[in-house]
Amino acid sequence: MKLIDVSKDQKYLYIHTDEGNRQQSLTWRGIESLERKCRSLIGSEITHTTFGNWDKSPA
Repeated sequence: MKLIDVSKDQKYLYIHTDEGNRQQSLTWRGIESLERKCRSLIGSEITHTTFGNWDKSPA
């Protein structure tokens, strides 16, 4: 997939790709490094992996 853009709001870092958007909570301990890496890869072909459980219930 191709990384198109990176944005954030008060709660999440959004990683925009040509296959859809991914999001990561800004409270995650590695968020600053992830944002830097993503911004450096805009326009590049990327792969991603995930781990853990995402709780889709409202907070």
